Amino acid sequence: MRFTGLTVALLMLISGVAIFWRFASIPTAVERTRIATDTNAVAFEKATVDLFSSTPSGTIEGAVPTGQIRVLDRKKGVYSLEWIGNDGSLKSITYHRPDQSIVVVSASRVATQQGERVYRYELKNDPSSGQYLSGFTVQTFSSGARPVSIAGAYVGRMAKHIPEFSQGTWYRYGNNIFGDEIVPGTSIVIELASIAPAEVVECKVNSGPMKMIGVGEEMPPEIADRLPGYEAWPSGHTIGPSDNPKLTTFAGRAEYVLSKIELLSRLGWLHPSRVDDYRTLLANSPSESSLESLIREDFEKGLATSEILALLDL
Repeated sequence: MRFTGLTVALLMLISGVAIFWRFASIPTAVERTRIATDTNAVAFEKATVDLFSSTPSGTIEGAVPTGQIRVLDRKKGVYSLEWIGNDGSLKSITYHRPDQSIVVVSASRVATQQGERVYRYELKNDPSSGQYLSGFTVQTFSSGARPVSIAGAYVGRMAKHIPEFSQGTWYRYGNNIFGDEIVPGTSIVIELASIAPAEVVECKVNSGPMKMIGVGEEMPPEIADRLPGYEAWPSGHTIGPSDNPKLTTFAGRAEYVLSKIELLSRLGWLHPSRVDDYRTLLANSPSESSLESLIREDFEKGLATSEILALLDL
């Protein structure tokens, strides 16, 4: 990562995924967290090296009695899974790790001309990413949430029996929407319709091709068991709709923001220099107009983000 000025880099592990954020030591604009991949990458390489014997050439990440895992492009997360097939010939499948994008998610809650309220997510694939962005999955806690399709493309709902998606309802905007066009340095905007108020939720991204082209037989379990599942999808936080009754009143929303104030700062939604002021103000039951005036001023200065406005429904 490149930092300029008096910048402090902090590192936090969330669900096994590295999330980077930074703030200047003087009150300059906040910067949202980046959903990154470093821990997943290290874990995959470590598992490969630890569980398979390496070769002197260094080009083979892992070797098994009947095959090997070979690096084709580490930055893009491309590997060749190779083994001797049932017919005695060499079999090869190209595998793309799903965690090779660094993504910034910016969220807001806006009113449409039709009178609806939508959650709008701008997904920026960082120029330093190794792959194109192929999926975004967001958690919701509202029964009335409705994904807004793009050009009629299907938006799926993740199954609750999958451990990573067992809490709430998760909607996935996949590669039928993204294709391979959201390359490093580009962005896309997607929407989720809901009249429900906002709370902090989780989200996940994945990158690159998801399908592997088969070769007519199963790969050896020594290789298949090393491939990560949904736990490898980089995870972070954003806002999403919630049916929590406490969030239907301004006082309830203010109390919720107060309870999350440290997290909101760590996520890059509120500048650290403003945390104590907001904590004091929120603890003393401010009027909606006075709080809105303060937050909108900080928003214009870049010290608070649209997520804060959405959480308070301002």
